[in-house]
Amino acid sequence: MKRNHTSNYKRIGAIVGLVGLFLFCVGMTTPTTYANEEKIEKLQGEINNLNGKLDDINKAIREAESKVAASSAEAASIASKVKSLEATRSKIEKDINYTETEISRSKLEIEKLGYEISDKEVRIKKNTVALEQAIKELNMLESMTFIETMLAYNDMSEFWNQLRSIESFQEQVQDVVISLKDLNVELKTKQQIEAEEKAKLESSRKLLSGEREAVSSTKAKTQELLTVAQKEEQAQRAYLAQKVQEKKQFESALLEYESQLKTLIDPTSFPTAGQGVLSWPVDVVRITQQFGGTQFAKNNPGIYGRAMHNGTDFGVPIGTKVYAVLDGVVQETGNTDAYPGCKSWGKWVLIKHPNGLSTLYAHLSSILVSPGESVTRGKTIALSGNTGVSTGPHLHLTLYASQGVQVVKFSDFKPGATGCAATGAATPVAPLEAYLDPGSYLPAL
Repeated sequence: MKRNHTSNYKRIGAIVGLVGLFLFCVGMTTPTTYANEEKIEKLQGEINNLNGKLDDINKAIREAESKVAASSAEAASIASKVKSLEATRSKIEKDINYTETEISRSKLEIEKLGYEISDKEVRIKKNTVALEQAIKELNMLESMTFIETMLAYNDMSEFWNQLRSIESFQEQVQDVVISLKDLNVELKTKQQIEAEEKAKLESSRKLLSGEREAVSSTKAKTQELLTVAQKEEQAQRAYLAQKVQEKKQFESALLEYESQLKTLIDPTSFPTAGQGVLSWPVDVVRITQQFGGTQFAKNNPGIYGRAMHNGTDFGVPIGTKVYAVLDGVVQETGNTDAYPGCKSWGKWVLIKHPNGLSTLYAHLSSILVSPGESVTRGKTIALSGNTGVSTGPHLHLTLYASQGVQVVKFSDFKPGATGCAATGAATPVAPLEAYLDPGSYLPAL
């Protein structure tokens, strides 16, 4: 009987020792230093430095935006337009600096998360092995009946003390199991954060490419204006008249084609007008022309081919972030400037939304999404520009009933086999009744 007592006593001691080791591993006693902790602390310091740098760059961007706004207020002369474009270019270059710094920060954040995840995986593995052994020993001990265990002791007080030790040990094991579960939750959280950081990194890389493209577009427009400036104001007026004429020709041909389209639009296929159905496509809202029979459209019916404007124009500098106004799928993108003789939207994006609405974003400097890509409300889909037939930097937003809009080639509605009609250029078109007023769905000003 004494031999059984000694064996049980040793077994309990071994189990308690295993639990002590396990508790030590999960940090419930003396904290354990893991191999990656120094690396993690170092990376966190670098990330903090980059966050401070991002704040400084953001301040510089806001100052640059103020200069752009001050210089782009409907510039009356070529010189002031060039000044506005230079301010825009400077602002975009600061945007690029911010994006590059954000990419560096994301890379460090991902590296730090990788070390943290590795540490947690090691801790979970060690703790799991210790816990398995402890539970195995406990099960072996509990396989003895209560009477057998009690009779193994000559002193009942010693028996009751050991019994309380076992009960305390069981409670500790339960605590350790809970701690292990928490550790697993932390691991999954870190893995999710890592995945989000990687997605953010990819988005930043795409934005950086778009910002560099916007700088190139700004430089090209500046050179174009400087060329015109060599012949001063008379050439400027001729240049503007040429743009107006090109827009007139495009709008006239498009109107004629859309007037012939016969599509019965079901009014129940899209939501009724209501403020806030859509969100703003830009951060700073400055509407330069509303939808419909605006005064400008009435005074210049030849520009649009009719006395109405088929969308809403936002006065923004080149390189301004353009956001999706609602969740949806990119139906198509295009660049009419890539085809000789095509005078239209320039770079454009068409998004189809699940509620029966579709939106067109035009005159862009760069496109950051691809056909078939799902986008969420507020996602950056492009950077604004001055491409296509445009008399100044702005974003054009058209709202359609999805039931009526389609993308067709110019050759479908422009006669002849030369110029734009002979290329593969395409554009969204819709019957007149499919055009909706964006202002009726956007937030209140």
